[in-house]
Amino acid sequence: MSATLIFALATAGWNVTNATDDCTYFKGSSEGDITPIRVECDWSDVDASKMHRLLARPGSHDGVFGGLAAADVVQQEGALTRVYQRFAARGITDREVVVDYSTTSVDGGKKYRWRKSPDQSALHGDAIEVPDTSGSWQVTEKDGSVQLVYELRMKLGGMVPSFAVNWAQTSAIQDTIEELKSKVLAD
Repeated sequence: MSATLIFALATAGWNVTNATDDCTYFKGSSEGDITPIRVECDWSDVDASKMHRLLARPGSHDGVFGGLAAADVVQQEGALTRVYQRFAARGITDREVVVDYSTTSVDGGKKYRWRKSPDQSALHGDAIEVPDTSGSWQVTEKDGSVQLVYELRMKLGGMVPSFAVNWAQTSAIQDTIEELKSKVLAD
């Protein structure tokens, strides 16, 4: 990532928190109870078509991401997929949410977006409901490399110890990116 791009993101309220495995991790300016997360990766060893196949199936994401204990499609309406998600992490109560997941074409690739659905009727009721979440995966190809941009805004809800918040905003995000890459490379 160029110094110019890092400067541009910093002036837009994004601060670099880590850089590893050809990825740069950012935290955005706080939006109330939500701290936006952004990750930008430039990988020459990843097959974009495999990444697209994996991200296009949100009902199978629990087989990719360790913190996602369940990802079940509850409804399909045209290009919109409604997915029940359950998050589990040691030391805190499970969280659950239903998200609306969609895919759009962008220059050189695709963008996979999700947002908390207005219809939460598929919740199981035995975990804390995530009050707010949205995000995206954008996968593009350029000059033989795959560019990945991941963004996440999530309010966990309930009582969350500060160590767990810090873990969710740092190590868990890095784990998510590493799990995605590992799954694509193994596929």
